[in-house]
Amino acid sequence: MFTFSNPYGLRRLDNASFQPTDISGDAENAADGDYNIFEQTLERSNVDVAKEFADVIVSQKAYQFSARVVSTADEIEQVANSLRKQ
Repeated sequence: MFTFSNPYGLRRLDNASFQPTDISGDAENAADGDYNIFEQTLERSNVDVAKEFADVIVSQKAYQFSARVVSTADEIEQVANSLRKQ
């Protein structure tokens, strides 16, 4: 565990990754008792729920479009086969 003189100065890299900056100061080993570790607890999610729902909707629309393309291609093939038989 590490502490920083200004934890708000850390640069956010990914969902749960941070990088020290000149503003945050150097990483220092945290002394025993300066932190708590909780077992079997839930951590707050850092997922943007609105963005994920939007992505699900986009994926669902893309799937529906692809299914409709396959269905239309099948109908065209049936029409072409029926014209050959005549």
